[in-house]
Amino acid sequence: MGGADKKPTILARFRAFLRKDWNSEPGVRFRKTISKITDYSAKQGISISDLTRMGIDKLRGLSEKELAEAMKNFSEAERKQLETIIETKLFQATIAERVAMARLAVAKADDAEFELYKKLKEARGHHYTRRCWKYYIRERP
Repeated sequence: MGGADKKPTILARFRAFLRKDWNSEPGVRFRKTISKITDYSAKQGISISDLTRMGIDKLRGLSEKELAEAMKNFSEAERKQLETIIETKLFQATIAERVAMARLAVAKADDAEFELYKKLKEARGHHYTRRCWKYYIRERP
């Protein structure tokens, strides 16, 4: 801040090539904004540099808050994706287990059928190996 009777001012450098640029709507808006900032600074008794620092701190705080929220959202999406992958793997493992159990049941049923066939053939006096018993069943019902 300058002297006690001098109100704080903002020095801004920009290019207004023509008078119409400075007097046009953007130029008028710029001058009004600077005037409002200067008046607020004077009423609050805060220097322009402190006001600028406060604005920068506010923007920094907002950006950090947005970053934290974005990281939270990212981690939540990543967690959901991992849960989906785990559920898929568990589902695939369950299906593989059920397929293995079904194959085992079919093998046991084949063994039981072979044993029954073997007992029937032994009762008739025929002896067949396990490898060819289905062939003989299909050929000679």
